[in-house]
Amino acid sequence: GFLIAITSLHRLLNLLDFTKSSDGADFQMSDVYNRVADSRSVRTLSRDVVIVPLDGYGRQEIANIIGIVNSLNPKAIGLDIMFIEEYESDEILISEIEGCDKLILPLALDEDNGNCSGSYFYDTINHNHFGVVNLEAFSGNERVRTYRPEYRWNEMTINSFAVEIASVASPESYQKISSQAKSSGTISYPSVEFPIVEISDLMLEPEGYRTMI
Repeated sequence: GFLIAITSLHRLLNLLDFTKSSDGADFQMSDVYNRVADSRSVRTLSRDVVIVPLDGYGRQEIANIIGIVNSLNPKAIGLDIMFIEEYESDEILISEIEGCDKLILPLALDEDNGNCSGSYFYDTINHNHFGVVNLEAFSGNERVRTYRPEYRWNEMTINSFAVEIASVASPESYQKISSQAKSSGTISYPSVEFPIVEISDLMLEPEGYRTMI
């Protein structure tokens, strides 16, 4: 699991290609271009998105991390982890989540059975931002080239995780995404790397990361 912190007015349209393909050849050309471009030695380090790994941390530690990242006033925070079972002292984590109105929480949608699942406490918290984390891939090793902007569940429309992040981080970009919405979009992110910041470094030098906001 990890946190995705959007540190400035995130122009999601710079990463997503909304050009409609007229046939399969157009997509193949786009995919070949991105594969070649992504292999270049010259790469760009994103100053919009920061990834904070959560591997190995307990729930109280994750609650503290959410608080630290939120204190840096990011445009949005995506929490890509679900808490399926209840643990003692979860009230600390739940309180931190409820107090972070910029936080996007993940949902997993089983379209075949019509089930939508997430952390066990979703029904009891007051929170506004959720996004579907389903990927357009048949296996965990497959390169993800497309995404779905939104999903339908029980007569409801739910944004994908990335699009919900965009709605919080940059309403202007979100409006453009919505106005050009289609069933599937092509991801375009050649030669871009996202900084991975360990929470220990963030705690030692928070001011250095405030300048990125």
